[in-house]
Amino acid sequence: MGQYFLIFNEAKNEYIHPHDFGDGAKLLELGTSSHGAMTALTLLLRQSSASEGVGGDYHGPPGEVVGRWAGDPIKIVGDYDESGDYNRAQDAGSNISLTVLVAMAEDPFLRQELKVRLAWRIPTLPPQEAKVLAKALGL
Repeated sequence: MGQYFLIFNEAKNEYIHPHDFGDGAKLLELGTSSHGAMTALTLLLRQSSASEGVGGDYHGPPGEVVGRWAGDPIKIVGDYDESGDYNRAQDAGSNISLTVLVAMAEDPFLRQELKVRLAWRIPTLPPQEAKVLAKALGL
């Protein structure tokens, strides 16, 4: 068994779940993620004064995701934590994983990586989410 984690923005009452990115949810599974939840967190936390686009090596549009959580208190919280934040996030928070995945798929390199990671997952999703993700990945 073990403790499972998600990434929670307490200020915005939003979270992303590692499983949605094809990652495991145990601490080191999450922490060693490649092209999954850790990349999502990087885009969410990005802060820059660049006047055009996003800059760097991400080639998607700035949109509503990049920098969305910059400056906010963020927790990687486990289901054994006594604060109740894990359950509060899942029960009352907004899971923005799909929104972030769509933004990640705007980058050609990430889109290819996500196709490999997530193609198996599409049939397991609710129909509307499956349609959105399949379209974003070009499947």
